[in-house]
Amino acid sequence: MNIIILGGGRVGYNLARQLVSEDKQVTVIEKSLAVAKQLANTVDCHVINDEGNSPAVLREAGIEDADFFVAVTDSDEINMISCGLVAAEFSRPVTIARVRNLDYSASRMLENPLFGINHVVNPEIETARVILRSIERGAKSNILLFDQGDLQLCDVIVPEESPFVGKPVRLMRAETDSNFLIALMNRNDEYMIPSGDTVIFAGDQLHLLGSEAELDRILEINGRHKTPIHRIAIVGGGKVSRYIADQLYQPTDEGSSIFRKMLNRFVPKRRNRVLHFIEQDYDKCKALIERYPDAHVTNADISSEGILEEGDIEGYDLLLTATGNQELNIITAMYAKKLGISRTIALVQRRGYVNMAHELGIDVVVSLNNALVNSILKIIRRGNVRSIHSISDSLFEIIEFSIEKGSPIAGKTIKDIRLPKQSLIMLVVRQDEHILPHGDFMLQMSDRVFVIARTEDIKKVEGAITGK
Repeated sequence: MNIIILGGGRVGYNLARQLVSEDKQVTVIEKSLAVAKQLANTVDCHVINDEGNSPAVLREAGIEDADFFVAVTDSDEINMISCGLVAAEFSRPVTIARVRNLDYSASRMLENPLFGINHVVNPEIETARVILRSIERGAKSNILLFDQGDLQLCDVIVPEESPFVGKPVRLMRAETDSNFLIALMNRNDEYMIPSGDTVIFAGDQLHLLGSEAELDRILEINGRHKTPIHRIAIVGGGKVSRYIADQLYQPTDEGSSIFRKMLNRFVPKRRNRVLHFIEQDYDKCKALIERYPDAHVTNADISSEGILEEGDIEGYDLLLTATGNQELNIITAMYAKKLGISRTIALVQRRGYVNMAHELGIDVVVSLNNALVNSILKIIRRGNVRSIHSISDSLFEIIEFSIEKGSPIAGKTIKDIRLPKQSLIMLVVRQDEHILPHGDFMLQMSDRVFVIARTEDIKKVEGAITGK
């Protein structure tokens, strides 16, 4: 597969790194010489230091043979224009544009390709989806949901007082009499798929797969009690905060925003929340008051001395920090925990901050860039590969396959399937049933199989499952 990426910033870099690790042919067009040099030195891909809105440059990048053209610069206009140029001049590539500030009607957007854009991705919307799903499930930990089923993947840091410390993984499941799976373990920033004999240490980060009820039990044993969330304080009145508030609370402006309608399709609206915004920009505060007249809005700088201690967030169930300063978001969330807020969510830009902030005691940490990269990868992965999810800053990903005619694993038991080391079939969906499979479980045609594997092994896993 041949993919051209316009923009070599954080999103372009992470996307290129993921795709190169899967042996995809990747070309990045980046106008900044410094960024282009850094990208060429760190990712094994072709880098062109030039503008992306020139047919000559696009031809040099190999656009005529490209399968996808992905525009992820910081400029909406450049992304849209470049996709329009590609669509007008070259018929083959599927175009994907990162667009943050569009407000077209849903019907116009969805019924006709806009400016030659086949897929529009919005980082704030993708991030809001992740945060909303976490809030709806108590904001206990970072959560990955599997559609139309009760199973979910969450992570927990094992505390020193946990009864599982010093015990092998197999005893954790036996002693709790629970049906769940430890899909991945992070120990001192080294990720691995544990065996039944792997001993659990304090400080280990466990990625657990199971039903919501089963995982609630495990989290409670490890000191994370389920708390109903009704009163929410939000630091920062930007786009992510407003998209979230639109779902948690009834805004007065119901307009026809395409992105609001996109979000409504994925997350149900809840209107019984109490919201409190803390925003330092006066004009943004006025807009928030007009949009959410029953919400409490405080015009203050959250970093100013005494703001948190003065009682503005006392009695709230959750504090969401969503300013444009990721370090401030982390520090504020940490301090709120010390003041007695039971649940905190912090928004960050860099994927590398996710684990660090989580280990500092923040319940949920969401990376803006990670949410966007995952949404783009889901579009690029096609055929019988339905979706993909990167796990924080690890080198592991979860891939979903559909077992189709000709698959070499149809009719085989899981123990007889040869997958690369540190790869695991963690979930099987058969019709409407979600199954945590054991070694003797036999796979059938039309099963949907979720595999966790190292990024570098995805191509091998795909070959083992599809036979291609």
